[in-house]
Amino acid sequence: MTPLTERQWGFLSIVGQCLVPPMANVNREEQERFRRLIAAALADRPPGVQRQFRLFLGVLRWIPVLRWGRPFEKLPAPRRRAFFKWLQDHAPGRLRQGAWGLKTILYMGYYGQSELWPRFGYTPVRYGNEKLHA
Repeated sequence: MTPLTERQWGFLSIVGQCLVPPMANVNREEQERFRRLIAAALADRPPGVQRQFRLFLGVLRWIPVLRWGRPFEKLPAPRRRAFFKWLQDHAPGRLRQGAWGLKTILYMGYYGQSELWPRFGYTPVRYGNEKLHA
């Protein structure tokens, strides 16, 4: 069972493209890996945390209506980025925590795909400490 509805996955993708611009160029297979990584991470959390995550997505979608009269996904890209920056840096406690949690899970979903590591130059060394002590 997926922790998010199709609409929530779509919205998460829009937010992801705002915070992780290379996500705009992912193919279907990469998008599916993104979903699997996030679904697995959410599945490991208690039902209450999953509900909070879904609730935060709804809050993120609708808070901009109070200021700009449009939901998050209808804002121009620069305004989306500015709004999210405000959310993560200046919003009241729980909203700020939610923004950082969302950002973390989006980064995990994209940068956690080992198949994409060469694309952004990440080349982990399995036994890095051996090089330090050689």
